Amino acid sequence: MHQTTASRIIAKALRAIAGLSNQYIRMPNKGDEIIRVQNGFYRICRFPRVIRCIDGTHIKMQSPGAQDGEVFRNRKSYFSINTEIVAGPDLII
Repeated sequence: MHQTTASRIIAKALRAIAGLSNQYIRMPNKGDEIIRVQNGFYRICRFPRVIRCIDGTHIKMQSPGAQDGEVFRNRKSYFSINTEIVAGPDLII
């Protein structure tokens, strides 16, 4: 597959995933809700004005093989996929 074709496919897939973000990532948007969330984080760890936290990890996997398999090899030399979550002080992801 030519690089321009792959780039178009990746861009289209990323736009589709980004289009779903409103269904899965909810940020507080009302004054009282923002204050409640900020107070929640402050009670837990004394971080002021935080409304969400993000964390990521690598999930180990088998090599998908083929020519593109090496794309999944991480800096520690095993195959993985990088994942991230966004959560609030109530631990809802």
